[in-house]
Order: sequence, then C-alpha cells, then structure tokens
Amino acid sequence: MDVNLRVSVISSIFEMKASLHFALAIREASSSVEHLVTEGIQKRFHFAAFRVDEKEKRLDLESRIISTISQCEDCVQSKQWLGLHSPKAKIRESGLWR
Repeated sequence: MDVNLRVSVISSIFEMKASLHFALAIREASSSVEHLVTEGIQKRFHFAAFRVDEKEKRLDLESRIISTISQCEDCVQSKQWLGLHSPKAKIRESGLWR
C-alpha cells in the first residue's frame, strides 16, 4: 500500500471515530434534555384519561375542552411558546393553541 493511500485510510478512520464520538455526545445530551423535559412535565402537569368509544363523542368532548381552556384568562402562552414560530397562521394567531 503506498504512503498516500495509507494516510488517506488513517485519516478516514480518525474522521469516523470523531463522527462517532460526536454522535454519541449528541445522543447523550439529547437524552439529558429529554429526561429534564419529562421530569418537568411530570412535576407540573396532571393528566386524566378516560375512554370514549364513539368518535363523534370524542370529537365533541375535545371541542368542549378546548373551548373551556380558551376562555381561561390564566391560560396564556409564554413569550417562548414554540407555536409563535409555527408556519401556520392559525396556530400562531389563535388563542386556542397555548
């Protein structure tokens, strides 16, 4: 194997190792962020789930729940709410998407 080819192979191996380390670091950081988000949601939110078999009743209930929340004066989006950056005007401008 000539010197140039050998250098190229070694260089490629180092690049692959660096890429792998970078990918692992990203995965680890993402996992940490995901854990913090999950922990924050679990501490600050309460959820209830109940079964509604008929689709029509589910949609009606969903509509009524959204309507109730939209009338809540304390339920407003923060300045950091990601929906403000939505490409859909209906989401950005609507008071229903908090």
